[in-house]
Amino acid sequence: MRQVGPVAEEIEHAQSSLIFTNTRSQAEIWYRALLERRPEWAGLIALHHGSLDKEVRDWVELGLKNGQLKAVVCTSSFDLGVDFLPVGRVFQIGSPKGIARLMQRAGRSGHAPGRVSRVTIVPTHALELVETAAARWAIGERRIEWRDMPLKPLDVLVQHLVTVAIGGGFAPGDMLAEVRTAYAYRDLTQAEFDWALAFVERGGTSLAAYPDYHRVIAGDGRR
Repeated sequence: MRQVGPVAEEIEHAQSSLIFTNTRSQAEIWYRALLERRPEWAGLIALHHGSLDKEVRDWVELGLKNGQLKAVVCTSSFDLGVDFLPVGRVFQIGSPKGIARLMQRAGRSGHAPGRVSRVTIVPTHALELVETAAARWAIGERRIEWRDMPLKPLDVLVQHLVTVAIGGGFAPGDMLAEVRTAYAYRDLTQAEFDWALAFVERGGTSLAAYPDYHRVIAGDGRR
């Protein structure tokens, strides 16, 4: 792994770094390789992927937030849903596997007004040099993959109803009108909304016998 040395040099000069890999095994390999190259980084760099215990992942995320970690080798587990301050450097090991994904990962650096997001792609073989050049061109031309928007995802609606109920409650009519202002739910029917409401109240027709699924209670016309 001839790339480990140059990457370690760049990490050395950054306050904090994320090293993205495409697989968990690749993350493990790079984590060990960096420690072998820089033994003094033990405790300063960490590993993060979906196979690790949640307690370990939480510790890594907190360490990055608090500035205790110099670098984290990670997979897509750090793409979305993890909140931390902007990092100094972002590396993509191997193929970017898509323009949108590469831009999402690049956005982990310079994530503040007036700052520029940058990512360094580290090809692992000659063909990935071509992919890297193509990715750079595509970003410059704004040729980003089209993503279909899910329409009326009822699982998200169910979670929203429970959250709003916990936060103070809602009137079903007002809630339906509000939900329809979201583009994905603009064509939500009354029957579909009633199904979601029945699900959070009594588990719908399938789970009515299980009290654990009775999440919302009706009272005075509100939930």
